[in-house]
Amino acid sequence: MLEPYQIAGATNVQILGINDSGVAVGTYWSQNCNSAVGFLGRFGKTIRLQNPDNAPGATAIPVPTSINDQGFVAGTYHSDTMHGFVWSSGKYLLDFSLGYQASKLPPPIIASGNRIGYNISVGSNISYVFAGAMVSPKHLELGGFAVLDSLNSRDEAAGQYQWFVGDRPINAVFLAGPSAVQTILPHGAMGSFGGYLNDAGKVAGSFVDSEGNYKGFIYYQGSYQTFEMPSGLLDLSVQGIDSSGSVIGTYKDKRRQHAFVFEAGRLMIFGDWSRGEVVKASISPLGVWIAVSAQTIQGSQSRAFVAKCNC
Repeated sequence: MLEPYQIAGATNVQILGINDSGVAVGTYWSQNCNSAVGFLGRFGKTIRLQNPDNAPGATAIPVPTSINDQGFVAGTYHSDTMHGFVWSSGKYLLDFSLGYQASKLPPPIIASGNRIGYNISVGSNISYVFAGAMVSPKHLELGGFAVLDSLNSRDEAAGQYQWFVGDRPINAVFLAGPSAVQTILPHGAMGSFGGYLNDAGKVAGSFVDSEGNYKGFIYYQGSYQTFEMPSGLLDLSVQGIDSSGSVIGTYKDKRRQHAFVFEAGRLMIFGDWSRGEVVKASISPLGVWIAVSAQTIQGSQSRAFVAKCNC
């Protein structure tokens, strides 16, 4: 099912996003370079992203992390603090400060059209989430420390934030629209995780029930569809949902780590990685392509794969 994604003369290829044309974005290490390189490409034919204008220094390396079907690419670079960018057709269209040091929060997310979402950190326990048109995203009031995971063309945003049940803080998925914020917490859940959103407004994530079982869920307009995973799970990470409601993610059992797609009531399992690797899975907006990258914890080695899905 999965085909290796290779770039000539490159090592440690990581795919961080893919669109329905099969154009992937991510990073690799070049044999002629002592730092990571940001790229976008299809079937190994790649474009290397150059440093943004007026961003001097070896650390100002653009890292593209998401691409939509219109070809807009979003990502980050580090120059004193983290910056977000939007790139298209060889040009940087947007450059903005995210106000925090490297590796503190997820990068900006580009949705269909010109919609963008991102976090700005303002303290150790506070972040602001913005979502909407690239030129004027709106500040969303969430009431807790938040991590944005997805955005759609309707200016809805989803992710995870700290929520309270009584006086007990828990991790919960949120769905934020222009006028309201919902906490997405399946009945009996000890917490919920993920918060991936499609253009129809469906939210996918995972939770642990009162008996300690890991499960996945899809939330839509007040209703939950939950799905069971293989027994003996040690961890479950939902990492995307396409327009038809197919969910992609990864899980760990006692021996190995695997990726999965849950589609129309069917659970499809693929891949086999060490429990010590960091595995990231992506699905394109319409579910045409999936991409998986597996990296050792030390970051010294990684493998990337793509597959035509038609989920």
